[in-house]
Amino acid sequence: MFALVRNIESLENSNDPLHRIIRINEDHFSFSVATTSERIGRRIAEAIANITQSSITTRVDEGVEMFVVA
Repeated sequence: MFALVRNIESLENSNDPLHRIIRINEDHFSFSVATTSERIGRRIAEAIANITQSSITTRVDEGVEMFVVA
């Protein structure tokens, strides 16, 4: 999971603001991601869910919609 997080964080350096990651939260039970593009955020969450055999939910954290994989 940590390697995946590092790969995702590398998107933050993209010159395209539509692919910029706003926030990544990680704990023992869930992994959540928000990007400036809902489509990209959902695709990242779906990839993580497939790898971890988890489900995806959404939540709002400080006004930012997050895709949560748990």
